[in-house]
This record gives sequence, C-alpha cells and structure tokens, in this order.
Amino acid sequence: MEDNKSYHLRSLVLAAAAGVVLSIWLALLMRHPMPFEPRRPAQSFGWSWDFDYETATQNSRLAASVDTVPAPTGDAEQLILPLDTKVAVAGIEIIYRGGASSGTFKVDVIIPALDPSFAYSYELKEKEARQEFRLIDDRFKVTAIGPRRLVLQHLSP
Repeated sequence: MEDNKSYHLRSLVLAAAAGVVLSIWLALLMRHPMPFEPRRPAQSFGWSWDFDYETATQNSRLAASVDTVPAPTGDAEQLILPLDTKVAVAGIEIIYRGGASSGTFKVDVIIPALDPSFAYSYELKEKEARQEFRLIDDRFKVTAIGPRRLVLQHLSP
C-alpha cells in the first residue's frame, strides 16, 4: 500500500514540476513577443493587404523635376519627345528615357486619370516600333530616334 502512495506522490511532484516549467516558459515567451509587422489598408483601387502602397509610390519612375510640354496641335501629329521631358497627348503623358540596350529604348507612360504620380515603364524594340506600336489605347510609330530625342507619329486610335 505504501508503494501505491509513493507512486501517486511521484506522479504529483512530476506533474507539478512540468506545470512550473511550462508556466515559466510561457511567461518568458509573453515577456518578449515576436515583433508585429505593421500593415496599413490599401489607399485606393481595392488592392489587397499584401500590396505595399508606400514602397510602390516611392519607387515610382516619375521624377518630380520632369517638365511637361504640351503636344503640338494640328494635322502633323508629329510628337518630339526630348530626353526626360513629359509630353501630354491624348489623355496620357509620355516620357522618353533613352536607349536601354542595342536596338531598344525606354518610354514611361503616365495615365493622369488613373494615377498621376505613377509612370508605367515600357522597353520597346526599335525595329518593331518603326512599324507600329501601341501605348495604352493609342497607336504610335517611330519616325526618328536619337540619344537625346525621340520623334513619334501619332496614328489614329
């Protein structure tokens, strides 16, 4: 009978020791919680929580010092885009960023109606652009290209 009492006593002491160790471990864990990643709701357009709006607006290709030049009016429809200068045409703004690699050039497009502070970057091949290419809903054709300027012909949409 005494063996049975000592068995129960050992089990009780072991359970109490496990409870104390578990309590100490939980207290230490709660004392230094894992850092919580702050998240803010999306600003517009119904983006999900995973979209980082602040980083996207900071990495915008649009420079604050870019000058805006109005598109020429008339039947010529020739657009001259100087390097790093915004040209407004048909509801969009185009910025020529220069040559990217051999046979390609970069153009940024801003849609003011959608987001006037964000530029969508396009890398176009010169050979294909001389035939015809499309930016948003407008068709264009390259007539001349150089390191400091790009001349486009605006075709009817």
